[in-house]
Amino acid sequence: MAAEFPEEETQTVTIIEKKDPYKDYLLRRTNWGWVIGFEQQNFLPSTYSSPIDGSEYSEVYGKKSALGTGAKLLLKFNGSFGSAMVGPDFSTGKTSSSFSGDARTLNYTQIGARLQINLDSLFSEPYVVPYGAYRFSQFSFNESSTNTPGDYKTTASLVTGQTLGVLLQLNWIDPDTAHLGYWNYSLENTYVDIFITRWDKPASTTDPDASSDFALGFGLTLEF
Repeated sequence: MAAEFPEEETQTVTIIEKKDPYKDYLLRRTNWGWVIGFEQQNFLPSTYSSPIDGSEYSEVYGKKSALGTGAKLLLKFNGSFGSAMVGPDFSTGKTSSSFSGDARTLNYTQIGARLQINLDSLFSEPYVVPYGAYRFSQFSFNESSTNTPGDYKTTASLVTGQTLGVLLQLNWIDPDTAHLGYWNYSLENTYVDIFITRWDKPASTTDPDASSDFALGFGLTLEF
């Protein structure tokens, strides 16, 4: 009687090959990615009317901007034209002044979303990336006064805006660290973000006026 041997088990090994970090950006990037950004920006709603006494922004705070801190998280599609992004953004800030003889503080919160186009295929490496974004947001205001105690809250439910900016790539400063960042964390690019943003009048005439002219902002953007 012939000896019987157990069948050998077969195992399948899947090897996932990561793209070469030393290839040019346009050759190594995939169709989809993510962008995370952190920002500081000026906000000057010059025609905002105070719910306390109806005074305009300039009468209470002069020409002093509200300094805001914000963040964004965008889904990115890469194409031959550049890239298109969509996702939420958020900022909050405040300003204080005794310009009118009354010590007042205005806090604001902006929550919204943006559609953004980046021209990041102009060069094999995106050393300079112009971009534009169209934005939809809600603004909430909370104002307080020493002479008229209380919290005065108002909300602009739909405000559109436009952002124009330029991203300046930092990878070239330390290429070895940039390659390690891609290999270990899929970090494609790190940018300094310089931009200007303006806001339109709210859709409803009964909402507080959050409109503003173009104001300068700076940020740090990470692309994965």
